[in-house]
Amino acid sequence: MRTPSPNQAYAQELAARLLPLGPVRIKRFFGGYSLTLADVQFGFVMKGSLYFRVDRHSLGVYLQHGMPPFSYATAQRQVIVARYYEVPPSVLEQDHALQDWARTALAATP
Repeated sequence: MRTPSPNQAYAQELAARLLPLGPVRIKRFFGGYSLTLADVQFGFVMKGSLYFRVDRHSLGVYLQHGMPPFSYATAQRQVIVARYYEVPPSVLEQDHALQDWARTALAATP
């Protein structure tokens, strides 16, 4: 059996912590792992950070916490993916807060 990568292990831990919402599936997603519930991708783990989907209603809370959107660099430019923002460390500390933010991320998906 292969040892999971740090991103995979973190995604598995998050899926277990989010189990009260239902069975969260994880699968490879570019260089990280997506988090999906009922066939809806609401977040992902990339480079050791958790990102949740945002919409116009939830974006302000992420900005109040000073959290950045997901971004990556190409040879030509920095790409910002404004639909996903990093989850604040304070939210990651408590399961009920993490679950509440995940519910909001689920509601933000079309």
